[in-house]
Amino acid sequence: MTGSTPRYLFQIALAKVIRIASAGILLSIFTARAVAAPGDLDATFGVSGIAIDSPVYSNVQAHAAVMQSDGKIVLGGGCINAQSQARFCLIRYLPNGELDQAFGTNGHVETMMGSQMAMAVAVTVQQDNKIVAAGLCGVSPYVACLARYQTTGALDLNFGVEGIVVPVAGSGPAWYTSVQMLSDGRILAAGKCSTVPLGPPGTGLCVARHLSNGTLDASYGVSGQATARSDVSSVAAALAVQVDEKAVVVATCNSPLLPNSAFCVLRFNADGTPDMSFGDNGVVATTKGSSPSSSNLAPLAILLTAGGRIVVGGYCSPGNQSSFCLMRHLADGSLDADFGDSGIVVTPVGLTGGVKSMAVQVDGKLLAAGDCLIHIGRVDFCAARYLPDGTLDETFGVGGTFTAPIGSGEGRGEKVLLQSDGNFVIAGYCLAQGARTFCAARFQGGPYATQTCTLNGDGNLALDPSTDALLVTRYLLGYRGDALTTDAVGASPTRTNAEIETYLGALMQAGTLDADGDGQSLAMTDGLLLIRAMLGLAGTALTNGATNAAHPNVRDAQQILTWIETTHGVACLP
Repeated sequence: MTGSTPRYLFQIALAKVIRIASAGILLSIFTARAVAAPGDLDATFGVSGIAIDSPVYSNVQAHAAVMQSDGKIVLGGGCINAQSQARFCLIRYLPNGELDQAFGTNGHVETMMGSQMAMAVAVTVQQDNKIVAAGLCGVSPYVACLARYQTTGALDLNFGVEGIVVPVAGSGPAWYTSVQMLSDGRILAAGKCSTVPLGPPGTGLCVARHLSNGTLDASYGVSGQATARSDVSSVAAALAVQVDEKAVVVATCNSPLLPNSAFCVLRFNADGTPDMSFGDNGVVATTKGSSPSSSNLAPLAILLTAGGRIVVGGYCSPGNQSSFCLMRHLADGSLDADFGDSGIVVTPVGLTGGVKSMAVQVDGKLLAAGDCLIHIGRVDFCAARYLPDGTLDETFGVGGTFTAPIGSGEGRGEKVLLQSDGNFVIAGYCLAQGARTFCAARFQGGPYATQTCTLNGDGNLALDPSTDALLVTRYLLGYRGDALTTDAVGASPTRTNAEIETYLGALMQAGTLDADGDGQSLAMTDGLLLIRAMLGLAGTALTNGATNAAHPNVRDAQQILTWIETTHGVACLP
């Protein structure tokens, strides 16, 4: 019981908090401005904001990108080498946009997946910065395959067979389109189950879980695979994982039992069974009848946001023009009426365009990125930024959107990645020197208000009770290491996990976590007071059951708020 006491106390603290808390078409061709503004290229990255890899291969399609904790950027895809073999290919950029010469050979890694033709479609990074790439191998029937790399780019020989997992055709998923790490090192990947590329209903979308050594986790779903119900015949376009390890997947639904061209969102429990509490027995289908008269639509990206909300991005075509299309769902799967037009936002960018990746900035604004057709023969990186209610942020680009020419007439933006300073990178591939190659560009984010609250434990640009106050309370409970920081660090932190622990220790040593003034720093009083204050509570709602009332110098509610402002900064309180 001793080992569980901190967790038990913390649950009580959270219960108290919960109980009290409950009482137009805009087109812009990117041009340089005299003063950098949100959406402008960041000239300190690559060459004038753009990093284009000198073509090493005859053809590259880079659909995957991830940012490591040290700011390095890994791009992954498929490439054709001099022997006309398709392989997994990765490159890594330093934070300034230069190739990382310590990665592979001059910044490049290519992996022949056995005797198979192969393409990496998704990449992710483990907590130890090992890189996992997922995709497909073979030529109809395809098989899903994985590879794991050391930080140097060398294959991790403790994974699969000499770093590679390539199942026998028919014994596992057909291909992977998305991959995510779980906190314990297991790997969740989504894609298609059937080994027939266009199989019949019931042999489509699936999620698979692999153990840290690469083998399928037999305890998940059926023999390691969670499959969609029989009327959902599709391929998972993107995957997100909730804190409770439920998998949320988005796909285009096409079947006799569902209306054609529906945005479908599916949720699976942590054991791989459908989450029957979500939508209609685990599936939410938003059809063209629910969106602005769209005869052509497809989801390509998914993002989890505050409050359990789920944002789906892709393209839809009101009339003849494909536009950025966003849909936001509540935790139960219903459309969020507080977002756009009854949960749906459609934004024309360029002549045609679509959302391929999304991210939430620390100020709550939503970035959506992809590529857009500007005119016949020219495709550019493009992006839009939205306020939390779905309206365009007119401080971004021109009227909320931008397009940026990358390469020689073709720039395919595949992933948007946020940096700790609030700037963002769009990565993908482009045409350069007559060949398709890896490309990335960095853009200005912000503007952000200066954060002056010393209770901002993760050091990012936003103060958030669900992260910063949680970190303080956990520290006071005695949590250290991963127990302190797991799921409690906000977006784009400027402190590492170890630095967060050191920082909170210094605050405690200085006595600046003693909110009620009784000479002690305790989770059940001081931690709870800080959580409540940062949530905006005052008076008895702030202090009831959360101060050492017997102490002669105990502070009252107003004194506690004043103490927080003077000790930690006025920005600590809403």
